[in-house]
Amino acid sequence: MVAGPSNKKTPAEQAFPPGHARGALPEPKPQLLLTNVHPDGKVDSFRIGPHNPTMKNEDVLLLHRLWLNITREPGLENVHHHEILTEALTRFAHDYAARDRQDIIKELRRITGEGSTSTPRRSPGQAHPVQAEPTHPGPDDGKSPAT
Repeated sequence: MVAGPSNKKTPAEQAFPPGHARGALPEPKPQLLLTNVHPDGKVDSFRIGPHNPTMKNEDVLLLHRLWLNITREPGLENVHHHEILTEALTRFAHDYAARDRQDIIKELRRITGEGSTSTPRRSPGQAHPVQAEPTHPGPDDGKSPAT
């Protein structure tokens, strides 16, 4: 779908009605892409429905450091990045559904700036600590399968 600028809605707000309409469709639901073209040629695109998230570079680096550390554990030499993400998301979903829901909501509001006048963002130094990368060749010496 292609849209032009609106005098009343931001490009992100323009993506909500197609998203709600998609939600009302029977399965299998199509993947939609809303492209908003501005008069100056700038283009905003919004994927509607489940899609791969865009990851910040520091998140990719954190995942990679975790992978390096985990693959040093006996019996876990062949773990893939996606398996670490699956475990992390499964634990997050469990915590959200159980005891830590309010703590998670509070932290997400803090890092996104939702509900406040400022927009604090988590800096790489604020991420939960992970061991530093090894200085010697290890599982990431180019011989491991790509994940």
